[in-house]
Amino acid sequence: MILSLLHQIPLIREQNFSGEEKKNLKKYFKIRTFKKKEKILNKGEVEMYFNFVYKGLIRQYYIDENGNEVNTRFADAGDIICSEFSYFSGTPSGYISEAVENSTLLSITVEDMDYIQSQGMNFLRFGKLLMARVFFLKEERERKFLSNDAKKKVELFYRLRPKMALRLSQINIASYLNLKPETFSKLKKAYILESIDSEKFSQEY
Repeated sequence: MILSLLHQIPLIREQNFSGEEKKNLKKYFKIRTFKKKEKILNKGEVEMYFNFVYKGLIRQYYIDENGNEVNTRFADAGDIICSEFSYFSGTPSGYISEAVENSTLLSITVEDMDYIQSQGMNFLRFGKLLMARVFFLKEERERKFLSNDAKKKVELFYRLRPKMALRLSQINIASYLNLKPETFSKLKKAYILESIDSEKFSQEY
């Protein structure tokens, strides 16, 4: 079963592992399930797993000095979720990971990840690809969703993640974009109205 689940994860499927490598890989992953709003990692805990989301939606956040939840990542099916610094350093995490929906994760420990990367070039390349993906996700939020003005941030989120936007609360998206909920609400309505007007214009002409 776990082998068929692993094959559904794009980052794993695209590696072209041999049949023997796939059998070897599956030995080190475990299936973990979480109910909606259940914590996957709490602040102060050490991250023990590198996780692939097989099904569901996860958010990662921290609590700021005013007690507000600040979302830093959303992970959909096929994505990665992990408190990377805690995972690699073995120190307590400052982040919390929580299931937004009932979710299934495929997880591997840091010890097992280190071991499989010593088992051949395909596994080593796989490990490097995972790290590149982690850095890409971090840079994406900083470059696309934090560096632009408020209107552009909302437009980009709905254009790049339309399906995910329907599954998240406005408060969660606003936090991710570093916007006040009322500001986000106004900009969301404006974006939807503009999209409707643009679609009508295209249909008419």
